[in-house]
Amino acid sequence: MVGWSLLARAGEPTKDNPQVTVFVNDSASAPERIVLAAEQNAGRVFHQAGVEVEWMNCGAQDGNRSHTQCRDNMMSSGLVVRIIPHARTLGDDIFGVSFVDHDSGTYADLFFEPIEQLHQQNRDISLAPILGDVLAHELGHLLLGSNAHSRDGIMQPHWTREQLRRVAMGQMRFSKEQAARMRMRIASSQIEHQNSPPLEASNR
Repeated sequence: MVGWSLLARAGEPTKDNPQVTVFVNDSASAPERIVLAAEQNAGRVFHQAGVEVEWMNCGAQDGNRSHTQCRDNMMSSGLVVRIIPHARTLGDDIFGVSFVDHDSGTYADLFFEPIEQLHQQNRDISLAPILGDVLAHELGHLLLGSNAHSRDGIMQPHWTREQLRRVAMGQMRFSKEQAARMRMRIASSQIEHQNSPPLEASNR
């Protein structure tokens, strides 16, 4: 489990960027416009790293296409992010965790109340970019593994006021090496998925 907290230029994308699907389940009742703007922000960070993100927002009404796809596909493909109010056993300075082994993972949690509190403490920085960069950071862990922290950029383990200023300006990025690793990881995962036999349903 990888946590992310706060202390007091990737390569140009190609026309054939690999794509990853991210299922987002908002259990914190975060404003929809904030979540959508955060996804747009995180998607831009990944686009600059040569990765395209397809967002699937879960928890909609039963008749919604997105809800149906979430229900049918969440357990079989893509990455899953839950937005929950707060962590039960972690401090208020922890904004997200990713559940990863050495190489990669599938599930991450974002803690909306601490993120919102950080915004309240830095009112000159909008909430959506903060949430979006935390989202990109945790997704980075799912694609890069537990040892993905870096000395600068979006994978820094602790963000100071200077990093928050860069968040506000949209300047937080993955490194070229991180971007290349993520593209390779996604491409490899897609090949494995294509070569996997179809699952057969069974009644027990």
